[in-house]
Amino acid sequence: MKFRNIRSIMIIIIWLLMMIYLAHYAAKVFGVLTYDETQLMPSNIEPMVVSHIVNKYIGTPNKTTIVVVIKLDNESTSLINRLNYVGNVVRSIDAPNASLIDLLTVYNDIYSKYNETVMKIADKLMNNLTRNTWNLYWSLNNECSSILKLNKEYYSEVYNISSNIKRELNITIIYEQMLYNQIQNYYVKHYPNVTLNALFTMTTRNYVSRYGYSAYAYELSNITLRELTEKVGNKPTPYQLLSINITGLLLNNYERLIKEYPGLNSLNNITSYVYQSFINRGANETLLKLAVLIGPQANINLLKLLMINEYINNTPALLIPYLNQLTCNNNPSIVYSVVNNINSSIINIITQEKPPPSIFNLPNNITKDFLNKTYTVALITTPSNYEDMLYNLLVRKDWIYPVSTNIILYELEKIVTSDVDIIDKTTAILVFLTMISMLGTLIGPVASLTLLGLSYLASLGLLYGWAVNFKLYYLTVYMIAPIIFGIGIDYSMLMLSRYLEERIKGFNKDEALKITLSRVRPTILTSASVVGLGLGSFIISRYGYMQDIGIGFIVAVSLTIIATALVLPEVMRLLGDGLLWPMGLRAKSLELRTAFLSRMAKICGE
Repeated sequence: MKFRNIRSIMIIIIWLLMMIYLAHYAAKVFGVLTYDETQLMPSNIEPMVVSHIVNKYIGTPNKTTIVVVIKLDNESTSLINRLNYVGNVVRSIDAPNASLIDLLTVYNDIYSKYNETVMKIADKLMNNLTRNTWNLYWSLNNECSSILKLNKEYYSEVYNISSNIKRELNITIIYEQMLYNQIQNYYVKHYPNVTLNALFTMTTRNYVSRYGYSAYAYELSNITLRELTEKVGNKPTPYQLLSINITGLLLNNYERLIKEYPGLNSLNNITSYVYQSFINRGANETLLKLAVLIGPQANINLLKLLMINEYINNTPALLIPYLNQLTCNNNPSIVYSVVNNINSSIINIITQEKPPPSIFNLPNNITKDFLNKTYTVALITTPSNYEDMLYNLLVRKDWIYPVSTNIILYELEKIVTSDVDIIDKTTAILVFLTMISMLGTLIGPVASLTLLGLSYLASLGLLYGWAVNFKLYYLTVYMIAPIIFGIGIDYSMLMLSRYLEERIKGFNKDEALKITLSRVRPTILTSASVVGLGLGSFIISRYGYMQDIGIGFIVAVSLTIIATALVLPEVMRLLGDGLLWPMGLRAKSLELRTAFLSRMAKICGE
């Protein structure tokens, strides 16, 4: 084997090792690219100067804000349900100092303030009302206790005196008791569908059935009924009936019937006698009247009715419905119950007069800031290191669209990775077809594309190293593929076609290669230098992303020169006419190119 061939093999092997080493970093470059132009801005322009000043005195926030667009459906409940879902996602990541602002949180805040305002108004009204309720309770119950005590003492004394009266007096008292029972159990319940005639008839009938027939009972009943009818008519109201001293009437009639009571000048003075004796002993006349009116069995319901009638005009309107509960009730807890009920009533009145806002119609048009007919918006602030986790949880629902600078850059990274792959494959296929059409060979285009493909991957590997240590703008990887394949294929075709032409002229392989290198290599180097200097001039820009593009161009042109001006000739030296397979020397590149271009011109002309 010739020394020259050995040297070619060594050059190719060394080049392959370098390319393969660099190429295995190619896929990593997409993860370290810079997608935010502001990170590549020069530090002396006004926006960056202001940013540095703000960061110096305020600090760089370690938080990010995600704008979440939430699509709604036609159901009215979907708004709250979907906002609740987003809120649950934010809470589930348990990020420190994470916050959510959406229509629901704004509504809850407004609704809380509304409730606070309502409660303040209710509390202000309840301050005096609570005190008045307690005062009313103690006044009613103290008076009730006094009346019941007087009632017991009064009727005890009346009955003590009456016990000494003969059988007729006992009948009178018994009849009185039965009459009061009938007033309570029959007359009060059935009024107004009842008369005094029916009341006395029923009372007399009950007496006879229990104690036997008594002419005195019938006579006492008739006299008393006649007197009552003359006073209040045959259908008096329960209050009118109870306001009359029936006991006095019965005893007065008893006196008229028995003429004389031993020990007292007139038996109709028994109640008057007892009544007056209580007055003389200092009893309150108003309370004593009520004690007498409720009868010997101390009818509590009747007492409540009489006391309510006494208090109703001086009681606050809100307390009137609760007078029956507060009267003659020895359990102070009833006051708390009444106060709570009144407080609830006040709140209901306020909310009816000024109803709470709807989530769809918040004050000051706040709803319009978050909601339209199709979408609502939520703003999530979270530490930056939780952003990816939050994004992955949110996008599980097809009606959630999270947006932030980092998310946009993340999506941009995926687009760039996908696009570069498509662009590279498309470029390689089109270039390969073009070379086959122009050269009429197969091995030559394959060898050229292999060299250029490895050069492209190696350039990505070099740019990865640059991006790790510095910063690299993402558009750089877009631009190097057209440069490498564009000028690389042009130089490769120039090299291969010139070699083919020299072989057709009759020169052997070594002579044809020598002539090709002497004529084409200077042309390639000159052209590449011009292209490299022209495209590399981006590096002198003030803006970092323009400098990155310039660096990418220089790397691409440099590796393309090495592949086409150094490595490709060594491959040609080793393979020789094998690069022209399958047509070999029958492939006249000049004629093929002329015919191809003629056909293209004809198609364009048509």
